[in-house]
Amino acid sequence: MPETLTQDQIAFYQESGYLVLENQIPDSWMHRIRTEISRFEDEAALLNESNDRLDLEDSHTKHAPRLRRIKLPHTISNDLKELMLSDYILGPARDLIGPNLRLHTSKLNAVPFQLGLSAFKCINRHISQQVQVPRCFSLLMFTLPDGVGAFGR
Repeated sequence: MPETLTQDQIAFYQESGYLVLENQIPDSWMHRIRTEISRFEDEAALLNESNDRLDLEDSHTKHAPRLRRIKLPHTISNDLKELMLSDYILGPARDLIGPNLRLHTSKLNAVPFQLGLSAFKCINRHISQQVQVPRCFSLLMFTLPDGVGAFGR
């Protein structure tokens, strides 16, 4: 029996390869994540080039910072790790591919938005079932400013 998704949602995902889940992540979580994103944007503003934590856009300067990606956010942010391991993310994933999930890697992509500001665009998680022959599954979760989320493979 599905944990969070309806049979219709699961069928739609299996047929279409994506699923939109409106208001999947509560406003309180969105605030926490936006705060974390701002913290990483501030860190990027101090850099001249990408490092092991942050990828910068080619157009990045200290005066006009451009954050492209936060590398392995689950290892450098407790809030992002907590969200990634929460039922908001894992509940639908378990419904789609089963209960035995393992986090392989993560990244949080920022997309240029409104005069060079970065907007939280997506969390890309690679998870697989732990079965005899592990099946890889890339879970993309897009979260838009209005809280709409979408899962895709």
